[in-house]
Amino acid sequence: MDTESRKVLAGLVGRGCPGSLATLREGGPSVGMVLCAPDGEGAFLIHVSRLAAHTGDLLADPRVALLLVGPAPGGNPQAAPRVSLRGRAAEVPRESPGGQAAARAYLAAFPQAEAMFGFGDFLLFRIVPEEVRFVGGFAKAFDVAPSELKELQESGAAGSAS
Repeated sequence: MDTESRKVLAGLVGRGCPGSLATLREGGPSVGMVLCAPDGEGAFLIHVSRLAAHTGDLLADPRVALLLVGPAPGGNPQAAPRVSLRGRAAEVPRESPGGQAAARAYLAAFPQAEAMFGFGDFLLFRIVPEEVRFVGGFAKAFDVAPSELKELQESGAAGSAS
């Protein structure tokens, strides 16, 4: 992957953004919108209500797909950089050793969500990627090792802070 593509990918995975979450419902695919925050370890965090259909899907079957899309250059959506991943979601209980750290990481990306952490029906999930595909524009498509995401998240977070 060239340096510019790597920088764009780091920007996508190193900051919080909306994403399309695909879950399995009764054996078929279902897609919803979620806010995704990098956990700094190469995975992604989502905070979802038990009232949302995709939350029940996650509790029944942890297999998911996630699509993150960046801004479209020149207004052309087909030229927008995007990363899609397949992986598994696991609930991060509030009382668990990693629960508070995960909540802090999520709230760093979405401080406006703090009030929702007081509602008992919201659950925090960690999505661990197993396969990652990045499309950075015309003739720029790359498979990315999930093990590379931690470094990319750190790089993207540092880039957005400056």
